[in-house]
Amino acid sequence: MRRRTDDQPDLAPGRGDAGHAGRAEGRLQNPVGWTGLLLAVALTVWEAIYNFNVVASDVVSGDVQTSVNLFVCLVVGLAAVVLGIVAIAQRRRPVWPGLVALGVGLNGFLIGVAAWLGGLQGG
Repeated sequence: MRRRTDDQPDLAPGRGDAGHAGRAEGRLQNPVGWTGLLLAVALTVWEAIYNFNVVASDVVSGDVQTSVNLFVCLVVGLAAVVLGIVAIAQRRRPVWPGLVALGVGLNGFLIGVAAWLGGLQGG
């Protein structure tokens, strides 16, 4: 074990002089946040593909597409919200993937709920 002199900063246990390897490890220290971010990106891509296909297609089974879209938005949005909350509660660095997952997931979930309620009122 190295002795610390007065001019050296305190290092966290197991961090040593890792250099670039330490920074790469830091990115993977919040796997729940990164998983939530991945779900948030998947939700955004799903919404973009769905909205493009609804406008471009003349399919009669629009109700089936809408139902599948609402189901996917509700499930994936809620999963991203839960993962974002868990990632923030763990207080691991970096925090931003958890925040993005929380924001995007909550947005997708609330839009799914609003569309579902609007569909109930409309017909």
